[in-house]
Amino acid sequence: MDVAVIGAGAAGCVTALAFARRGAQVLLLEAHPRASTRLAGEWLHPAGVRVLDSLGLGGLADLPGHAPGRGFVVYPADDGEPVHLEYPDGATALTCDHARLVAALREAAAAHPHVTYVPFAHPTWLDGQRLTIERDGRAPETITVGTIVGADGRSAVSRKWLRLRDDRVAVSCTAGLLLEDAELPHEGLGHLVLSGPGPAFIYRISKRHLRACLDVPSALPTGGDHAGYLWRAYSAALPEALRPAFRRALETRPIMWAANYFRARASYGRPGLALVGDAVGHFHPMTAVGLTLGFQDGEALARSASFEAYRRERTALSHVPEIMAMVLYEVFAARDGGAGALREETFRMLRGDAAGRDRTMRLLAAEDPGVLSFSRPFLTAAAMTTARVIYDVVSAQRVPHGMRVLLYLHRRLTWIAMQALIGVLRPSGGPGTRQLSEMLSGVARIAAPVTARRMLPALAEVAPGPPRKRAS
Repeated sequence: MDVAVIGAGAAGCVTALAFARRGAQVLLLEAHPRASTRLAGEWLHPAGVRVLDSLGLGGLADLPGHAPGRGFVVYPADDGEPVHLEYPDGATALTCDHARLVAALREAAAAHPHVTYVPFAHPTWLDGQRLTIERDGRAPETITVGTIVGADGRSAVSRKWLRLRDDRVAVSCTAGLLLEDAELPHEGLGHLVLSGPGPAFIYRISKRHLRACLDVPSALPTGGDHAGYLWRAYSAALPEALRPAFRRALETRPIMWAANYFRARASYGRPGLALVGDAVGHFHPMTAVGLTLGFQDGEALARSASFEAYRRERTALSHVPEIMAMVLYEVFAARDGGAGALREETFRMLRGDAAGRDRTMRLLAAEDPGVLSFSRPFLTAAAMTTARVIYDVVSAQRVPHGMRVLLYLHRRLTWIAMQALIGVLRPSGGPGTRQLSEMLSGVARIAAPVTARRMLPALAEVAPGPPRKRAS
């Protein structure tokens, strides 16, 4: 067998098909086929759609049965107009229920003559390139595989075989709801609402259904009435047209919960055992870039001449989406004065700068990998914030507030500078530069915006329970 892909989720199926289209014989293993019903990636940026096109899967664009996504509309926590951020050049995204997308990709992979799809297959041991697999009711089987791919997500067994540290940092959790028979105020756009306790992201996944993903901070009450809490905390922030469907969903449908973690995309595995998708690293889902990065990983791995070529390419191209996700979560979700001041200037800048909106969308959609491209809008917003703070200090004598904001900006600019160095050093991979990059990454993780020492409620506290009271 040429290739064994561990995990038949979206990224695993794309990886299997990418190898198969190049003539490799691929074994696609899935231990938990029903896991695709969980709350997971449902927004595929145009760069990810192009990966599907390159694999002959362009027909999946018709799977959702609704118009493709043109970008986002952001509702800031102020009295200003929503900010429209649409993809440049008319590009579109694929938005679809995660389980339907995975089912379609598995069907396509299983139908390929070079792919053998094996459900309920549990990889239990790896010795070099000898992989041991257990299936229900059968004796363990050991096979020798030229290339093994870990596409088994955030808790990947492949990471354990590589002896990688479980260095995830808890950020928050997401409550997912299915809204039925509701119209978005701006159809064709994902709606990001920022005036609740955490950001709310609402987007269409079928003709009749919207998905609402609510970022819930650590203050989630432990009394059990989570539906009531979500109604009280988020309903006033949502566009009025969506509130009736939001109430119905809370009263009649289960809440889906997912923990949000940050893990830097620092390791892609080793020769013979490569990682793709969330097994490499992951971050807050608000920028919806995880699915796209996973597809790009699989396509790049299959066409790369060596593991080192794959590692260098993906390290160079995925660093900006990673830091973009961290910074935007900080700017959009944090409630301290410094983040608030920066948020106000960011939206003031975006409202008045069409070119800036295009640059932001290219960064969001993993189209522009340049650290300098990322730094430019952030530095512009920081300069605007600094000028406004200095004016406030001089004209209104708001010295304590001004000092807090300037200290915040100093810390964030230092962090951006460190990330720029990491982005330059990490792809080279030499022993000296790798050590320096790892040291900087460790320091950056401590200072990173999303690693704010938040504690998640125990998953047992937010798991679906008995029938809930009506939202009040």
